[in-house]
Parts: sequence; C-alpha cells; structure tokens
Amino acid sequence: CPKVAEAAISICKNNKGGSGAPVVLKAQPAAPGGCILMVECKGGSDKGADGHRRDTIPICNAIIECGWSAKPLFYCDADHDAVKAELLKADGYICRVNPGTYDGVTQTLLDQMLREVAAAGVAPMAHPDVMIKMGAKDALVKIKDLSCGMPDTYAYYDIPSFKDQFPKSVASGTRVVKQNRGSQGEGIWVCNVKPGQEGEVTGKTMLDLQEAFDNHKEEKTIDEFMTFCEQYIVGENGQLIDQRFLPRIVEGELRVNMIYTTPTEVIHKKPAEGGISATLASGAKYISYPPDDPSLAVLMKNFIETDLPKIMPALGMEKEPIPLIWTGDFILGDKNEAGQDTYFVGEFNCSCVGITQQMHLCPKVAEAAISICKNNKGGSGAPVVLKAQPAAPGGCILMVECKGGSDKGADGHRRDTIPICNAIIECGWSAKPLFYCDADHDAVKAELLKADGYICRVNPGTYDGVTQTLLDQMLREVAAAGVAPMAHPDVMIKMGAKDALVKIKDLSCGMPDTYAYYDIPSFKDQFPKSVASGTRVVKQNRGSQGEGIWVCNVKPGQEGEVTGKTMLDLQEAFDNHKEEKTIDEFMTFCEQYIVGENGQLID
Repeated sequence: CPKVAEAAISICKNNKGGSGAPVVLKAQPAAPGGCILMVECKGGSDKGADGHRRDTIPICNAIIECGWSAKPLFYCDADHDAVKAELLKADGYICRVNPGTYDGVTQTLLDQMLREVAAAGVAPMAHPDVMIKMGAKDALVKIKDLSCGMPDTYAYYDIPSFKDQFPKSVASGTRVVKQNRGSQGEGIWVCNVKPGQEGEVTGKTMLDLQEAFDNHKEEKTIDEFMTFCEQYIVGENGQLIDQRFLPRIVEGELRVNMIYTTPTEVIHKKPAEGGISATLASGAKYISYPPDDPSLAVLMKNFIETDLPKIMPALGMEKEPIPLIWTGDFILGDKNEAGQDTYFVGEFNCSCVGITQQMHLCPKVAEAAISICKNNKGGSGAPVVLKAQPAAPGGCILMVECKGGSDKGADGHRRDTIPICNAIIECGWSAKPLFYCDADHDAVKAELLKADGYICRVNPGTYDGVTQTLLDQMLREVAAAGVAPMAHPDVMIKMGAKDALVKIKDLSCGMPDTYAYYDIPSFKDQFPKSVASGTRVVKQNRGSQGEGIWVCNVKPGQEGEVTGKTMLDLQEAFDNHKEEKTIDEFMTFCEQYIVGENGQLID
C-alpha cells in the first residue's frame, strides 16, 4: 500500500499537463537568482487550452522552484521591439516556436532578433543558427568523420553537382537521398539499380525506388529520378543528401532524447512488416528504454562520451551551447569485429522538441537551462560587474579593448573581459579593462607602463577613431619597456598569417612541401609544379570563414605535361561551390590575394 500511495501521488504530480484547468504559473521568487524567458507565438496546433505549449508553464514552474524567475513571452512582429527589450534584461531564453506560419510572425525577423539578443550576452536555448544548422540534412555531411557519421555522405546544393556525383554513388550500391524539408519521411528515397541490367550505369539505367513517407515503390531511370529531385534542390534552403543505405533500417531507428548533454530516454521505432519508415503514420511501433539499458552501452559510450563534444564544432557552431532539448535518430549499421552493433545518425532535431509526454523531466530541463545560463560566455542580461580590487595586489594586468564592434556585450565590453578580470582579482592581483582610441593614445600608454602585463582584446579591424598601426606600435613600445605582452602585436601578426604554415613546415606538425607566394612571378613559377604533383590547397592571408581557400585538382582525363592550359577542378571552402578553370585562368584570378597590404598566398 505505501508503494501504491507513493506511485499515485507521483502520477498526480507528474500529470502531463492534462487537467481540465490549465497549469497555473507559480509566483516568482522574491529575490530570483536569474531570469529565463520562454519565447512563444500565439496560435498553432501545438498549444493547449491556455494558449501555451503544454510543457511551457510546467517548465517555467520548475525553473521558479530552483529560485529563478521564469515566464512565457509571446512574440509577434508588431511587438518586436518590446519583446527584444524584455529579452535583453534576461539571463537566457528558451525558444518554443515551431518554425512555420503564425499570423503576424515573420520567421526571419524573429530569428534575427534572437541572434541579436544572443550576441548581447543572453544565453540562447537554442540559437536560431543552431536550430537551422543542426536540423538541416547536410548536418549529416558535417558529422561524417565522427563515429556516428558515414564518410561516403554527399550534399548537393546545386543541380550540376547532383547530376555529376549521384550516378557514381548509386552505381556503388544502394543509396538513400534525403531532401532538406519535411520531417515525416517525405522526399526520402531508397535508390537501387534494378537487378538484371548489364554494363555501365548511365542516365538510362533503371532504378527501384521506395519513399520512406508511406513505403510506396516506383521505378524511374536515373535521369528521370534526378530531374524529379531537382524540386528538392531549388528554392530557399534547398539541398539534397546522398548517403549509403543501411540495410538494418528494417530493424528500425533508435531515437535518443536529450536534455542538454544528458540522455533521458531511447525509443526504438520499429517499422511495420516489410517497411522502412519509422513514422507512426506508416504503422511503426515505439518501444522505450532507459539510456543505461545494457543493450545500449556501445551507443551511449560512442555518442555521449566520444562524439557529443565534437558535434557543435563539426557544425561550425563551437561557440554555442548544445541545445536544451533535442533528439538524435540512429540507424543500425553492420556489426563490428567484436560482434557489437554500430550506430549512425540519420538526423538531429532541435526545433522546439517537446516533453509533453515526459513532464517528470521538467526539473531536469530547469536545472540544465540554469546551467547553460551560468556557463554562458559572459551571458547575463545584466552585465557582469567588475569586482573590487585587492587592497594589496600582487601585481596588475590591464585588458586593452576598443569601443564598438560586433564582439561587445550590453556593457560595451567583450563578453569575456570582465569575467577574466574578476578571475585575476580572485588570485590577488589587480585587473581592469582599458579602452584605447587614438585620441587617448598617450594616456593609455602611460597607464600601461605602470602595469605588469597587458592582455590585448582588440579584434584587428575597423573601429571608429582607432588606427591599428598606431595601436600596434604603442603595444610594441610598452612591451619593450618590460610590460609582459599577451600577446605581442608581432606574435599576433606572424602567428595569424597564413605563411606561418611555411615557417613551421619542418616541424612534426608541418608539411615540408608547403610554399608561400609574396609576389606573382614566384606563384606562377611554382604553382603549376605543385598541382601537377597532386591535389593542393591554396589559401589567401585574409578572411576567416573559408573565403579564398581553394582545393585544386587537375581535372581527370587530361594527358601529357601539366601546363597553363591544363584544366583544374576547384572547390572553395567558404560555401563548397565548385568551378573549373585553366591553371592560367586560376593564377590570374588569384593575383588579387597577393597584391596589397599583407598579401600572400599559401600552397
């Protein structure tokens, strides 16, 4: 009886928001430890009788029980400025907007507002770019080198690259192509060369096709199928992913439900007999397992311990936290040499994943949300306050900044400046930020000369009233006077320049066949020899997003000596687009990277 009573009370407490009367928002703490806001939009099929998502108020109440303030906040374009002003006062926000169509809401406006709020130091859960990049199908290409990814995965952002690669892919074995849009298996096709066809695979080769949405089957030639698939590539966010087919998909998918970095449940989604789709609409059955089930030990070890810390860097979002509530869908691969199952990600989902069927997890969501806010890089709506200086400091370190720039928080400082100063103060040393501008050159220099060291927090670029060469020269003189530089301007210049790769070429971490071109004649003399020896990467000295970084390969099928007329296959790292140019055309194009201040090209 006591166990029955305990269970009955637990069921009542964990009731899935399912009472005729809406769950009521609790009173806010008198002295909250912080503030988290839940961003919603009015309307949509995901709302309960009170107009909120059914897990919104329970999550807010769990945060309140932790001593923090929490409440929902409805966004619409008409209230854009008021909502933004409210968010900027918070420590973090949880976005509960399912991307789609709401009356009076422009998704791009909402996303941009959330980006700006996050840039001001408010912890995003999740950042709109994380939702876009993690939810896009090409995330499977970006994680292809992790243990949960497949190396022979391709992304097609344009029709020519699709038509060039796909016939080769499908000739190698059964493939799965996935459009970027949709979440119920629509536009996901299993493709197989129809048995009984002899000779080379061409556009006229017949394919057996099956769509995951409803498991229906079709036949098309490769050319017909590629023409049909053009609809998936054109338009906003159009892309098509091409992966090796995993035959064990017939055994189902394993969905790992995550709260931040903690797995909470694994659901085995078993397709209907003879099918490959794991959606409920197709007749699949769902079975739930705890994450510590012994049968899942390999999956949990590889994904949680090995791959999880690498996912955000692989997606190009290393500065953003893992989403608060998200899922990963895994497909079984071949067993390894030890006879253990292998697992590969089929997709991620972090766009407004709900816990309406697991309301008992609300305290875990609250705990994770508060942790994200506390760990946010300088991320509080209210600026971090500089601590009092020690009465008898062991030394003095100054943080040099410039006013303005996109790297500043609401207090005008880089978001890690005051936390670093406070950490130095806690060690018994004096520390404070110091703003440089040309007008204050002499005063800043005099202040620096009294210090034991300086930390330069100036991102080289354009700030109003700042001449970079003047600042650099001042820091050189201060360092020459005995003040410890962190880092010396010449170290930043030389270490950050691409030709550092040439200077370290004889170290174990360098490559001996690396060249730097500071003038056009040396480039035109050496580069044809380099590219004749194999695939090369040329890198300009400017830029940090992959612009002007080219992978260069002699186009196959060309015989004889490599000359200026030899055709190259080229791919730029910035957006992965491909081009063809002769060596002469490409070298002429690259002259722009060599001329001008700090111009150089690395090969």
